[in-house]
Amino acid sequence: MSDKEVQGNITYSIEGAGVDPGPIGPFSIRRNTGKIFVEKPLDREERDCYQVKVYALESPEALVEDSIEISIVVLDINDNCPIFSQPIYNGNVTENAEPGTFVMSTTAHDADDPNTPNGDLRYSIVKQQPGIPSPDLFSIDQFSGDVRTLISGLDRELMSCYTLILQVVDMAGDSNSLSHTATASIVVQDANDNEPRFTRDSLELSVMEGNMVELGRLTVLDADMHGSSAWQAHCTLTEMDTHSFFSVDTDPESNECVIGLVQPLDFESAQTHIFKITVTNDEPPVSGAALTGASSTIITVRVQDRNEPPAFLNESLHISVNEHHPIGHTVAFLTAIDPDCTNPPQQLKYFLLHDPEGWLDVESVSGRVRSRHQLDKHSTSLQNSTYAVLITVQDDGNPPLSATGTLHIELQEENDFAPRLVTHASTLCGEQSDEATGVIVSATDDDLHPHGAPFTFRLHPNWPELALNWSLIRLNGTHAEVKPHSGRVPDGTHSIMLQLSDSGQPPRLSVDILNVTACECDITGLCAQHAAMLRSTPGLGLSWAALIAIIVSVLLFGLLVVVKAVTMRRCTRPHPDIVLIHRASSNDLRENAVNYDEQGGGEQDQDAFDVTALRVPSCTMTPVAPPGTPWLQRPYQLQTGKPAGGPFRLEDMGNFINQSIDMADRDAFAPPFDSYLLYDFEGIGSLASSLSSLKAFNDDGSEADYEQMLKRCGPQFHRVTNLFGSDE
Repeated sequence: MSDKEVQGNITYSIEGAGVDPGPIGPFSIRRNTGKIFVEKPLDREERDCYQVKVYALESPEALVEDSIEISIVVLDINDNCPIFSQPIYNGNVTENAEPGTFVMSTTAHDADDPNTPNGDLRYSIVKQQPGIPSPDLFSIDQFSGDVRTLISGLDRELMSCYTLILQVVDMAGDSNSLSHTATASIVVQDANDNEPRFTRDSLELSVMEGNMVELGRLTVLDADMHGSSAWQAHCTLTEMDTHSFFSVDTDPESNECVIGLVQPLDFESAQTHIFKITVTNDEPPVSGAALTGASSTIITVRVQDRNEPPAFLNESLHISVNEHHPIGHTVAFLTAIDPDCTNPPQQLKYFLLHDPEGWLDVESVSGRVRSRHQLDKHSTSLQNSTYAVLITVQDDGNPPLSATGTLHIELQEENDFAPRLVTHASTLCGEQSDEATGVIVSATDDDLHPHGAPFTFRLHPNWPELALNWSLIRLNGTHAEVKPHSGRVPDGTHSIMLQLSDSGQPPRLSVDILNVTACECDITGLCAQHAAMLRSTPGLGLSWAALIAIIVSVLLFGLLVVVKAVTMRRCTRPHPDIVLIHRASSNDLRENAVNYDEQGGGEQDQDAFDVTALRVPSCTMTPVAPPGTPWLQRPYQLQTGKPAGGPFRLEDMGNFINQSIDMADRDAFAPPFDSYLLYDFEGIGSLASSLSSLKAFNDDGSEADYEQMLKRCGPQFHRVTNLFGSDE
């Protein structure tokens, strides 16, 4: 009824799940009365509730009232049977389990409403097979379906498996109740309720000394299930002697105790070994089991004797011997032992098995090793200064046995040699700067390590003046740098006394002279005179400096030849005036004259002697100063030699020549050709051709005046000017 009704002509309609859309649903409504009917059977398990809407209409499109929702609930009936989740259940339980021990869990389901008796389930055990030792060994929880032990008494050795028939029913009523059955299989697991036992109380074994074999086996019996942890035996060694020679393991397949050796037995150490073996289970015994204790057996092992080889106390004997060890003296004593205990003891003999150089002898009985030759430290048979010899020792057993060892003889190096310079001469540019590199010197030593490098370099301490001009910087163990102090180094050769020492104990010292030739260098770093000579070619001529140097060298060389020839012919004592020349100062150049056995191969021969001295660019030269002379503080000028008695005079040289000629004339043993010198083949000539063809020119192209040029060179060349100049 509705107060909105106008004509009293109301119709009803329905919509929703089960009505529309889709096929015709299970519900319908009468248009005039509004009654809802079920058109087909409903299944609660398929759908337990429906939601529909009902409309009241005055016309097909006019609502009298708002629509209403109606919930249609489907009531359950017991139309489904309970079902176990699986047809067979498998469980296990340990023998002697306590009552109430959980065995397994079973489950069942029912499609009916669980909130009604139709879906309310109950579990039960219908039957137990077999029924020993009791027909009621197990129980089941009627609500949860859990299976547990009901009483104790499970014995795997009596029965190892049981079968249960399980049933589940709903509570709809005796006449309407539905049920289902399933099978449960329960395995009784073994428990350690039996102890392992040996089959014998003692066992005697024998073994040959030195062998590594399995000694024997002990049989173990256990009533528990074969292969289970309760059956598995565990054998241990107890009450052993002090030496751990034996081992015992358990065979997992047969459960036997296997007796073995950890190391070979020695008859001489012990002839009999006694120990005990005990057997237990890996799994601890269950409570309440009637056990008597672990089973044990006494083992006796007897060792059999055999001949054993001798042995050196040290298979590799290392000794040190001086490299100058005397021949025939003792080098070492070989010592070996025989492990056999025989009466009388076996005799040992020693032999050299391999002596690469045949340097040694050995006494077979005493083992004394002597040297038969000098030990050569430079032999190729040495490795790292060590000589290796193979030695052997042999007993007189049956059969005889032997052992081999190695004798390592280290030849100790002695500090026999002092270090020395590798090179004794070098060149250096006269103009030096702080950044310039000095002369690099290196040293060597015939001794080997540790008596050789590293070396120590020093300026000779007896010449403290050296430190005024030179400094020495050690670069490494074999090289050092000799460097002049900053400034100008006078041209010429400078002798530097160096003191060298090696690393020997005690170290050896040596004094060596380094001759450093200082010269004027060009931009290439070579001596300017030497570079100019190398760059000269035929047709370009020679420079004024080169021409003067050649002329002066020829004259001086001729003068030296005359003096030498005259001196050789004199047999009488020299004139007292000549003593002045021999007592000339250290700056007298006549003391620096050198006698050569051959003249060489001409100007193209650069190997016979150092020709650098012939290429002096000017007539004023700096002499060779004694070691350590401080040229930077006190420069020298070239002098022609001043006798100790006063200034030099040309008459002195003339008197010296006349006296030398007189002495040679009175020499009865002088050869008839005393004034002649024999020369070897001089070579193919030089770029300058003959000296007689030498010419020099001024800058304007005119021929140079040698006489005026020599006069400008100073008083030292006045005598040369008088000899070779013009009549004027």
